[in-house]
Amino acid sequence: MKHDDGIPVPILDMSPPTEQIPAAAEPQPESQPTPGPGEPKRRTRHRRTKAELEAARLAALPAEAPAVATASDLDRCRVGFAMIFGLVSKGLGKKWGDDMALSEEEVSTLAGVWTDAVAPYLPQMGASMPIGTALVATLLIALPRWDVYQAKRAEALTP
Repeated sequence: MKHDDGIPVPILDMSPPTEQIPAAAEPQPESQPTPGPGEPKRRTRHRRTKAELEAARLAALPAEAPAVATASDLDRCRVGFAMIFGLVSKGLGKKWGDDMALSEEEVSTLAGVWTDAVAPYLPQMGASMPIGTALVATLLIALPRWDVYQAKRAEALTP
């Protein structure tokens, strides 16, 4: 027998079974047949124990970071925050006037406060702090240019 698309379809007997099928008394564990003599032994799945999983997790962890941030880490963090707040200040000054711009004293105060707030977490952050600072600085430099581009584009599209 073939389907309309030309695909062969098997003919199945749809009549009910003629004999009783015995049900299993209790569930049987799924096991693989044992290989006969001369046959290769089948591989079995090895499930790792919790202790093995914990040991693998600990082995994958990076070398321990210092428990406390060093002075150079804090200095780099302070410089990064000062750069971020300085760029934010310039952006605010350009967008809403010089009254909104932060003074150098305010920028250094904010950088110090944020460095103190982040200091306990610096050992866990590791190299992500300089990368984060670079990303934020890039955004703060690029976003005002994007705003200018969007404004020029809107002017060009309006009749």
